[in-house]
Amino acid sequence: MNVKYEVFPLPSPYSFECSNYVNNGKRERVVVVIVPVSFTKTGAFTWQIGWSCNLKRSCQNKACLYARGGQE
Repeated sequence: MNVKYEVFPLPSPYSFECSNYVNNGKRERVVVVIVPVSFTKTGAFTWQIGWSCNLKRSCQNKACLYARGGQE
């Protein structure tokens, strides 16, 4: 029985200093980790990757794509 495998490099989590973290209306500089959380195949060689921030539940920045406020 032949089994077909697809091999592709996985994106890695990365960290950086975020100056857009908002807590109780005040901007703070914090270190965040952005991690890939979902992979959806959209074409023969195309994938859509969903990313998330480790501080998304506490960040109140409504403009941030990774923060919970940006998902509402």
